[in-house]
Amino acid sequence: MKTRTLRSLLHTGLAAGALALGACENKNDPTTPARPTTPPTGEVGPTPVPRTGATATGGATSGTGRTMDTAPAADNTERNKDHNVAPTAQDQGQARTDIDITAEIRKGVLALDNISTNAGNCKIITSGGVVTLRGPVANSAERDAIERIAKSVAGVTRVVNELEVKP
Repeated sequence: MKTRTLRSLLHTGLAAGALALGACENKNDPTTPARPTTPPTGEVGPTPVPRTGATATGGATSGTGRTMDTAPAADNTERNKDHNVAPTAQDQGQARTDIDITAEIRKGVLALDNISTNAGNCKIITSGGVVTLRGPVANSAERDAIERIAKSVAGVTRVVNELEVKP
């Protein structure tokens, strides 16, 4: 019984393989006719539909009349004006002590009960023992608790609390 089933499966597999090979074109064989890529003369193929918002010069628009080549002005320009002053994640110190300080503060923040998602994801940037806290928190209690945790970690020389209360 097992031999008959195996033979049957083998024959089925061979037949399927032969059908698959028969359906393929051999592009290297000069006797195989090539399929036309354009409709034969006299037949009309599908007409390409222009993109919505195409201009007379061929440039696409975003639906607002502006061409897509010009990006709209960023809406957070005012918020980012202090980018060169305030530390960002790229300013995180690479010294072992700075990394350890940041890790200890993060552990303490995540251990807080009933903390908001934003507070748990606040930026903690340590460089030379100076810790900068940035990001939104739900209330002043979260803001103060995170600052207390940062000040309690060994090796911290100063804490700059830039956490923003955003209900």
